[in-house]
Amino acid sequence: MSSALTLSHRSFVKIIISLNSEQSFKQPENFSEAKYTRLLQKASFGTLAAGLVIIILSAIAIASTLKATKQEIKTLTVSAQLKRETTSEFDSLLEGLRAAKKLRTGWGKLPFPDKAEVEQDLKLVINQAFAPKIREKNRLERENWSIQDISFSPDGKLLAISNPFVAEIWTIDNQEVVTLGGNTTFDSISFSPDGKLLATAGGGTAKIWTLESPEMLTLPAHKNAVDDVSFSPDGKLFATGLVEIDDYGFKIWTLEGEEVAPINSGEIQYGSYGTVEEVRFSPDGKLLAIADVVGKGVI
Repeated sequence: MSSALTLSHRSFVKIIISLNSEQSFKQPENFSEAKYTRLLQKASFGTLAAGLVIIILSAIAIASTLKATKQEIKTLTVSAQLKRETTSEFDSLLEGLRAAKKLRTGWGKLPFPDKAEVEQDLKLVINQAFAPKIREKNRLERENWSIQDISFSPDGKLLAISNPFVAEIWTIDNQEVVTLGGNTTFDSISFSPDGKLLATAGGGTAKIWTLESPEMLTLPAHKNAVDDVSFSPDGKLFATGLVEIDDYGFKIWTLEGEEVAPINSGEIQYGSYGTVEEVRFSPDGKLLAIADVVGKGVI
């Protein structure tokens, strides 16, 4: 819809102005000065009324145009979403870019109601067009659970989940394999590289389990809680991240439960780390990255 006045609007305004003009500037000889003054006042009022009519009609036209522009952008956004689902990401992207052009040029540059929401919806659709298709494959729902950690087995066939009091292993098709429990807590859970063992951390210790559930190893009690656990790439060592005030903040262990001296231990000062929330070995197993709660990331 154009912002210009319609033909009927323009004709109406011209008639008003014409009438006012004729009455304003022709003073009949038999008119007194007072009558002429009153006529001029009426003419001025008519001109003002005509101006107001023009302003009101223009505002209505602009509002209608903005409304139509908003609807056109929303329609293109919905079309882009549908094309992503039915044709291709490329077609979706093209449609999204058409909507973006409308939003950035012409009437789309002006403010209109809910413009921020329209922009957000369009941005999401365009981002989805660049991203690979992500679809929910399955869903594991546990009532009254607060899931603490989650870990895939190396072959991708099993999924381990834990809350603070129990850990469970499931197939990706929602078949429960085993439940790990007992007198322990589960803040972190991790498969070994060969997928045959599972390490858990929580409370004051870490444990190694077989997939058949029997506990294979329990580390000696720590002074404080154990927040994270991670296997080395060869599966022969694992590291624990600790809530330690007067210790390294992490430890490295063999599968037999023997503590290995930390790398460059002579250069590490006690108390130099706070709570270590993440520990990860490098792919070659020669380095260990740690992250603590005070913002340090150290290798």
